[in-house]
Amino acid sequence: MSRIISIGKQDFVSLRKNHYFYVDKTDFIRQWWESEKYRIRQGTYRVIFVSFADVKQNNYKGAVQKIKNIIVDVYRQNRYLNEQECFTENEHRQI
Repeated sequence: MSRIISIGKQDFVSLRKNHYFYVDKTDFIRQWWESEKYRIRQGTYRVIFVSFADVKQNNYKGAVQKIKNIIVDVYRQNRYLNEQECFTENEHRQI
């Protein structure tokens, strides 16, 4: 029996119950994090979280529209950043 690679599934119980193929990257991430200089940069840059996990449309047009809606929502939620002085003049024009 071939196993299905699960993309976008977040629920571990569902992964196990449906016998989906799963790769645990926890130790890989720990090793990468501990072997690089990125930890000292943690918290020094603004981060905007964007998730496309809810994009489950059955057709291309619907998926594109859902992605656009997500991006618009993220933009609205973080509109206050446009007032910050962390952007160059050119970056402000692109916004």
